Amino acid sequence: MKSKIVFVFSFITLFRDCLGVLQCSVTDQISNEEKQCAFPFVLDSHPDFENIECTNQIDPDGKYWCSTKVDENGIHQEGHWGYCEGSCAIPDEIIQITQDVNNIIRLLESKELENCPCENFRQCKWVTNWGKLTNKLNATSPLRIKALELARKQVCNAFDRKVRCCDLDIPNRDENEEILWQNNFSVQDTDSGKWIPSGNSYMISGKDECGVRTRSSNLVGGTATRLGDYPYMALLGYLDDDGEIYYKCGGSILNRKYILTAAHCHSFDQPIREVVVGEHTIGRRKRNQPDPQTLAIEKIIQHPEWNLAEFYNGYDIALVRVKELIKLYLDDSRYVALPVCLPWNSDDHGFFTEPGQRLTVTGWGTTSNNRGIVDENFEKYQAASGTMIRDYLPIIDEATCKKSSGSANYSIQICAGGERGRDACKGDSGGPMVFREYAEGPYYQVGIVSFGTKSCGIGKPTIATRVTAFLRWIHSNLEP
Repeated sequence: MKSKIVFVFSFITLFRDCLGVLQCSVTDQISNEEKQCAFPFVLDSHPDFENIECTNQIDPDGKYWCSTKVDENGIHQEGHWGYCEGSCAIPDEIIQITQDVNNIIRLLESKELENCPCENFRQCKWVTNWGKLTNKLNATSPLRIKALELARKQVCNAFDRKVRCCDLDIPNRDENEEILWQNNFSVQDTDSGKWIPSGNSYMISGKDECGVRTRSSNLVGGTATRLGDYPYMALLGYLDDDGEIYYKCGGSILNRKYILTAAHCHSFDQPIREVVVGEHTIGRRKRNQPDPQTLAIEKIIQHPEWNLAEFYNGYDIALVRVKELIKLYLDDSRYVALPVCLPWNSDDHGFFTEPGQRLTVTGWGTTSNNRGIVDENFEKYQAASGTMIRDYLPIIDEATCKKSSGSANYSIQICAGGERGRDACKGDSGGPMVFREYAEGPYYQVGIVSFGTKSCGIGKPTIATRVTAFLRWIHSNLEP
């Protein structure tokens, strides 16, 4: 009985591939007609691999192709295929390697490895391919670290250098294989919920689509910001028992229809009621300043593996789709809002993270552990802080993080902070952790504030959802 495995890819930007590939037309080899690629598809000879992009598997010339017809189980139908050319997107080497590493991880985690034969690692196909792939990843890459830890667990005889060697049917990537990347975002309509803003757009169109300031010229220990400094910020409002709206979580603007936030910011008992964008100091406006936009909720999509009872395991991510279109500074300078950039490409800033990198965190969360001050702010502003606050938190390596917090799955989470007096705190949940390479460059979101300690700023780190681990999920849930 053949089974299909649903992969949760870490560090994958295949969704930029999907942006072009989902619209990819190829010439069907049987009918000679133009057909759309049928994604995802599974090869009968490789039943454990779902192809969500063009592949060069089993092609004698190593050319990329896609299926144009699948059965009810998603299995490719022989003869119905075409070569991916023109506007079809093909992954670059880092993306392909990342996909392969994650596939192997999922296969190893799904196998009963204790029943596998114990063989010398040099004779084990999956180990040799594993080594080639992981050696191309950065030494500090959380994915590489996780991969190596998992490989070590398969050692069955350390003295003779033997490992549990099951046939995982892993494709062998030629080190000299030429892998091309065509960055082609097919959705150009900025009103569409599938529109993906680009951090490199100014070079092409002369317009900044995401991650930059829109002004003309919370966080314990943080400093106040100015209107337009972080125009991608969103407030999430909740209806309290007194019938008033209170803002208890944050989020980031992805495009005119979607807000990215944490899954724990929405529940049956406390559903999100509204989204506010273009806000800075709640309830206070200077002369000629644009008013914030308050938007109704159309629907909320939480990650299917999110479980509040096991929040520490991750998957704390959700999308909020608003009913109206968010009015952006991109087209009308009377408004402040602008999307954040996501690191869809392997060469985008923030796609890879390293310990010591300082992330910018913003929000209207608690700025004090004094309950009286917090209650006073909620009464005055309907939020833990009346003004958006920012702070800078360094990324912490996985080993240090586990010592401090007790848990962290670094393939899908980020650990940051750990400095006394500096922290993300209650009310900052769901808000973005962003990174930019240089001053005035675009901010790329790398994290979503998930959880921390009950008391803030006590030298314990904050755990965030790693955005690059969920790019495929984000893209697959965007609708026009």
